[in-house]
Amino acid sequence: MPMCYPITSQYVRIRRIQVSKATADQSGDKVERILRDLSENFGVTVHDFCGENCIEGLTPDVLNRWYIAFAEGRKMTTLNCYVCMLNGFLEWAQTSGYLESARPLNRILHTGKIPSIKSLPKNQRPKDKYATHEQIQSLLAYHGHNDLRDRAIIMLILSSGLRIEELCSLTVGDIRNSPKGELEVKRKGGEYETVYVGPAFYEYLDDYLNTRGEMSDSDPLFLTTHGNPISPNQVYKALSKKQKALDLATGPHALRHTFISETEKIGGVGVARDLANHKSIRVTNRYDHTNAEQRRSTVARLNWMDQ
Repeated sequence: MPMCYPITSQYVRIRRIQVSKATADQSGDKVERILRDLSENFGVTVHDFCGENCIEGLTPDVLNRWYIAFAEGRKMTTLNCYVCMLNGFLEWAQTSGYLESARPLNRILHTGKIPSIKSLPKNQRPKDKYATHEQIQSLLAYHGHNDLRDRAIIMLILSSGLRIEELCSLTVGDIRNSPKGELEVKRKGGEYETVYVGPAFYEYLDDYLNTRGEMSDSDPLFLTTHGNPISPNQVYKALSKKQKALDLATGPHALRHTFISETEKIGGVGVARDLANHKSIRVTNRYDHTNAEQRRSTVARLNWMDQ
């Protein structure tokens, strides 16, 4: 959704100094959506200038009424994401003088407690984000729209652990000008690093690029059906449709979970941490999964009677 409020654009420019462009733009999209909702349905006025009293009519009562309406039908994880983002924006807007209120509005809404997965009935629990080899083979064999492109995307994530924003930023030149098995990628946080890529990816990539015709180095590596650069949201929708049909956890991030789990088992948690571009092993541990068959076979190999 294009940004139409000057205050949103101003906020995004400030955020880009503090965080990555992708994170700042995502925050801006959410702010824009909320401001539009407040303006259209809750009597808040957002002026076409970014200065004193840019936002009028936003009171604690209005904010609470908006949240109650917004929360209906949404998961607590989604709500918490919006609350954290919105509170940061409100604090900035009040400190900058763009929003007047007798109370700090960033202290009105609070994040909620997310129930433990194990506290939910099995039929209500989310799908396991770790996919088995058999499930991955089924996903790669699935026939649907844009098969060759989607298989190349799936295999790139499974072969490198790239985040979806990093994957969507790649160009044809990034492939042509890098040694096979390596990519120079601008990673989360804005620093360029060498990303190692497993060899299985390149066969799938060649199958896809052979459908593209003549390409320049500056062309995006992955395109939409209409020839535009593919966005993270479009990748999510394309992969989720196929994953859902196979009863798998949806989204490209589930594939990143699988990549990290597999590399941890092969190379250890330190290697998995570095391949995943994590700062801490504690973060990596949240991505490491096992399945029931692995746990079952592990205990079956225990033998306490051997000398």
